[in-house]
Amino acid sequence: MARKKQYSASTERHLTKHPGVYERAAERVIGQEDICFDISYKKDGKKVWEKVGWKSQGYSADLARQVRNERIISMQHGEELPQDKKKAITFKTLSEKYLKWSAENKSREGIDDKSRYENHLKDRFDNKRLDEISLLDLERMKSLMKGRVLRPAQRLRTGGDARRQAGCLALEAWRTGVLNLPI
Repeated sequence: MARKKQYSASTERHLTKHPGVYERAAERVIGQEDICFDISYKKDGKKVWEKVGWKSQGYSADLARQVRNERIISMQHGEELPQDKKKAITFKTLSEKYLKWSAENKSREGIDDKSRYENHLKDRFDNKRLDEISLLDLERMKSLMKGRVLRPAQRLRTGGDARRQAGCLALEAWRTGVLNLPI
């Protein structure tokens, strides 16, 4: 049976001379103490901790500082961080699978869902990942749809809870488990 890694009891982080770079002493191999370098930065208002590496593997506080600077620069330029890549599927992928499912399982072969997708959702959410779509985006879309002058029949079709009013049937299907997709 494989042994679970055990770290020493005192794995408290200590700030190095570089801002946002921390070191902590821990037992990486049982009985041998090593120093681990961590970095911290803020992403979307939340503090993110990331382990860079161990001193015995050749990492240092200077190298950890370089990694932290790369992360901050990539965030400033709007690039994805390595741990964010392939985290969630795009809305387009989900909607394609949902529309296929609705064509097979819903009345009118999913014509209503396809129409909502093409008229309201496609331009706005197609290239976004699901974790990038916030409730604020849905509420904005809802308020834009309410601001339009709709005919009485259209008012009836857009009724329901906030997600249904926003026309986000694909998100609702994913949330309720109709579509079982790995994220």
